[in-house]
Amino acid sequence: MSRRPEVDPLARRVRPVGTRSLLRGVPLTTRIRQRLFRARLGTSDGQRTAGVLLCVVTIVVTVLSLVNYDLVPLTTFLVPILVGTLLLRMAGFVALLVTVAVGVTLVLGSIGVTTVRISAVVVMAVYSGIALFEVSRRRSGLPAALGEATLNDLRERIVGGAVLPELPGGWSLAWDVRSADAADFAGDFLVAGLSDDRRRLEVVLVDVSGKGVDAGTRALQLSGAFGGLLGAVEPERFLRAANAYVMRQSWLEGFATAIHLEVDLPTGSFTVRTAGHPPLLQWRAGSGRWAVHASSGPALGLVPDPEFDPVRGTLAHGDALVTYTDGVVETPGRDYEMGIDKLLGHADRMVLAGFVDPAKHLLDRAGSSADDRAVAVLRRT
Repeated sequence: MSRRPEVDPLARRVRPVGTRSLLRGVPLTTRIRQRLFRARLGTSDGQRTAGVLLCVVTIVVTVLSLVNYDLVPLTTFLVPILVGTLLLRMAGFVALLVTVAVGVTLVLGSIGVTTVRISAVVVMAVYSGIALFEVSRRRSGLPAALGEATLNDLRERIVGGAVLPELPGGWSLAWDVRSADAADFAGDFLVAGLSDDRRRLEVVLVDVSGKGVDAGTRALQLSGAFGGLLGAVEPERFLRAANAYVMRQSWLEGFATAIHLEVDLPTGSFTVRTAGHPPLLQWRAGSGRWAVHASSGPALGLVPDPEFDPVRGTLAHGDALVTYTDGVVETPGRDYEMGIDKLLGHADRMVLAGFVDPAKHLLDRAGSSADDRAVAVLRRT
């Protein structure tokens, strides 16, 4: 006679616990709060919960307005519309507007139409149209609350992505960036890296075409990619690899200018290559004069196999190198060369001030607020 397989007694009592079983012990209010939080994150179940709750609120407003219009007038319907603008995506927001329209129609049919009430309806209709347009133009598809948080995070990543390496004694690197018209996003960014033996420093300053969020999103993408390339490819191949990456993106109007600076820290010798970028400036403490190092090479993303001609020099003790984007020297109605001359005048005063916060010093005085601007200053003491 066959024997039954032995079964662990504990196995009979222990059963998998599903999500529904766990939620049975969670208060209803807590579950609603969790769903509303998910609505802010743009999840489907959170959107459904927020949409249903706002429609319920609209129905409640409708009933209260029918019972006591003096206490709950037509303008009260603006409250769920306003909240829906912040929380809902397009489909949910349209459903909410339909619910509001039905409620307003019922109220007007019950209490009658007057000039004041028609004015209130017109105001609500105009606001609803503006809100609908705002929801429809969110290309991210995210609710407004999360969209704003995401854009702020994007800005912090671009600015915070330029984590400056800790340099050996006798060297300092400073940088600063300003966005066009004080916008939240800039298309200028910097990446820098120090070799494992702490002998070689690489600095790359990039100016992405465009302004605002479009330039900011491309800058975020490129800063991550260029940061990965830095140190992974030989310095002389960096701009070619960066160009190949930009070419693969197939952006309709997307290109970038860049300057790549390689410095041997023990000797102070440096090599600079540019891709459609303004020339490097060198302060020579021995002569008390500025030198302009103009390299040549096309902007990134324009031609498939570009050549970037190097320019070499040496940074003596007391010298400094200044890299910058074109927004620092280009302004409407002023020649490009004149912009560099004006920047050199500000740089002279920066030297006299003792290189105190040098990048900020230059950006406070040079360039146009109508364009993104960035400056990096490397100094050997």
